[in-house]
Amino acid sequence: MKDLYEQGSKKDDILNALRILPFHPAMKRAVTSLQDRSKNTTFLCLSNSNEVYINTILEKHGLTSLFSQIITNPAHWNPSSPDHLIIGRRLPATEPPHGCTVGCLANMCKGDELDAYLAANGGKESYDKIVYVGDGGNDFCPLLRMREGDLICCRKGFELDERIKNEGKACGLKVDVKLWEQAWQIDE
Repeated sequence: MKDLYEQGSKKDDILNALRILPFHPAMKRAVTSLQDRSKNTTFLCLSNSNEVYINTILEKHGLTSLFSQIITNPAHWNPSSPDHLIIGRRLPATEPPHGCTVGCLANMCKGDELDAYLAANGGKESYDKIVYVGDGGNDFCPLLRMREGDLICCRKGFELDERIKNEGKACGLKVDVKLWEQAWQIDE
């Protein structure tokens, strides 16, 4: 973000670019129809992106109220340079490392974050099924914390797909895996 700021990008340029990012209607339909069918469905956003990006995109598509919590990296506009977006780390560099050995990035162990969220909300047993949608390599760790009968909707051909194929069995992966390539497959 510092590079964009130094190149003259303005806050509105960044926000407008986020607002026009493609968001497939089938993906939106999948989450909203699931919420409509089952009011007990809980949505958690666990992302290595940042608050400004996620909130801007969700707001644009009318999905902000869908999520019970958004766990991501902090971000804010610099008060002294209002066009400069400052992105922080979920786990600050000044804190002890999370110690994940599965390959999470230094700023966030998604497995630890999922465990903490579940513990704060009644534990895994409070949920009939956990469904996780992901595609990045750092999405592998939380899958190892999930139970038999839970589901990962994994984007085919991306890093998570490769990690599941190459490491899943050896790591004791218990979840069911559904591969998807197009958003309409999530809507099914």
